[in-house]
Amino acid sequence: MNVKKGKVIIMGGGPGGTENLTLKALYYLQRADVVIYDRLIDKGILKECKPAAELIYMGKELGEAIKQEDINSLMRDKAKQGKLVVRLKGGDPFIFGRGGEEALYLAQNDIPFLVVPGLSSAFAVPACAGIPLTMRGLSSSVTIVSGHKANMTELNWEHLATSETLVVLMGRSNMSEIAKELLKRGLNPETGFAIVSQGCTNAQKIIITDLNKVAEGEYNTYKFPSPTMLIIGEVVKMGEQLNWMNRLPLAGVKVVVTTEDEKLSKLLIEEGAEVFSYPVITVLPILNFPSTAFLEELNQFDWIIFTSKNGVKFFLDYLFRSGKDCRAFSNARIAVIGPATYKTLESFGLRADFMPGSYTSESLVNEFPFSFKNLKFIIPGPQKPNLFLYQALVKEGAIVTQLPIYRVEAPLSASSEKEELLAFLSSAPIITFTSSSCVRNFFKLTSSFLSKKVVMKCPIAVIGPVSAESVRNFGFTPQIMADSYTLEGLVEAIKQWKKSG
Repeated sequence: MNVKKGKVIIMGGGPGGTENLTLKALYYLQRADVVIYDRLIDKGILKECKPAAELIYMGKELGEAIKQEDINSLMRDKAKQGKLVVRLKGGDPFIFGRGGEEALYLAQNDIPFLVVPGLSSAFAVPACAGIPLTMRGLSSSVTIVSGHKANMTELNWEHLATSETLVVLMGRSNMSEIAKELLKRGLNPETGFAIVSQGCTNAQKIIITDLNKVAEGEYNTYKFPSPTMLIIGEVVKMGEQLNWMNRLPLAGVKVVVTTEDEKLSKLLIEEGAEVFSYPVITVLPILNFPSTAFLEELNQFDWIIFTSKNGVKFFLDYLFRSGKDCRAFSNARIAVIGPATYKTLESFGLRADFMPGSYTSESLVNEFPFSFKNLKFIIPGPQKPNLFLYQALVKEGAIVTQLPIYRVEAPLSASSEKEELLAFLSSAPIITFTSSSCVRNFFKLTSSFLSKKVVMKCPIAVIGPVSAESVRNFGFTPQIMADSYTLEGLVEAIKQWKKSG
């Protein structure tokens, strides 16, 4: 009998989110049957796992006593079941991550394994803080140590005091003691000392000071969210000039993103914003879609109007699954609302014949270059269609068929993130809405735990006048609205708001 033998991948997930994940790490994450992950792994990385993957949290919180032996035996048992197991760690698994110990255990127990290196926080965090670990004239060597309390007596302080650049991981609670030990060995009290919290993320906080002030306990009462890194040496002072992340247009701005489209989050993160993704809608195809026989009638229409990229995607997906292609509507011209819809159409090898200059239904009607009278239109769209567009076309004499092909629902996962959302909203972030559906679902999902008083403190940003009106219907006033009704336009409006404020 052939028994499938499993394998363990000891993997580094890098610091921060998916942007610092290697391609090799992504390859194995997407194929893993089991993922055993640590405390500081970003939830965005876990979203890369296949839906059927078993996710097992084995991170050690402060005061917890998860035994290394338990982690070892879990890896062994899952691999012996013939599964592909990813042991996912932050940073690089062989730098203060016990990856070496786990690899040795697997080797001794004849469990096949391989190691996928990760970008170590020891190198990535200083770079994101604008601190070059080596620099001509300042430092030609780097020493990396663990500042965990259990290691303090094992460190060679005489040697560490001679380091040109010293990087200390896990040293937040002992930083005063570390500074004192270095001072005792003759290190200059004015030596640069950086405290970097949540490095490589847009929530990054940096304090640049000197050895003496840290030794005196000046920063002992500061709250530094994990993970925190200490960097000591003359190169630290370069961070005052080279801290590029804090110079990004939206650095220091917090934003709640309510759309399911990850593009908005990525655009905001690129500009330096700290983003909390709280998607309040999920878009699903309508299962009782019209029969294939209906597709035979498509060539009777003069125009197809796509009002969203979802309309394009679900309509053409169904068409192709039905064994047909674009020749099924070859007699029809295509109109779209907005560049995102236009680009989605292009991704299927099609071009729109008409797109209004302003990306609204009103503009489509007002700018349409032909008479509507007796023209046949079909509008593939949501289950709850755009009544304005339908009524306006009919009023102009058009013959209109609404074709509901997808529905918008509230995701089941949204309620599970209630506490994280409330914590994020306490800092009065911008709340973004890209559609009326987002507005309605956000207030519906949060009605049981979110007070109007909390929302009133948060600036509200909307993509256009339709979503703005929906916000007003719930008793709030949007402070930010895009001039161009696109995701890029919304980000630009937020940048202008910050600049003017």
